[in-house]
Amino acid sequence: MAIVINPLLGEVRGKFGNAVFRHVRGKTTLSTMPWITKKRTPKQLELQDRFEKASRKARRIMVCKAMRAMYNERAGNKSCGFALLVKEIMKENAGI
Repeated sequence: MAIVINPLLGEVRGKFGNAVFRHVRGKTTLSTMPWITKKRTPKQLELQDRFEKASRKARRIMVCKAMRAMYNERAGNKSCGFALLVKEIMKENAGI
């Protein structure tokens, strides 16, 4: 299901039919869903679940403008703050 974030600016994210809306570095793109032909191993499924939970937690944290600004500043030009936060959450949950 696609989520309309701001109908005036046309910001959307999520999937709509066979298409995926993505928001990367300030730009919204539309692409087709990737095809997965092989069955995933239990280890892949576990990693996918951890990543999904980390992404959800990061989205909740990034709602706070102060936290968003802090992570975006820490990420610098290398990445976006959201990706940095997801990485940190993944490491934290893995016990690394």
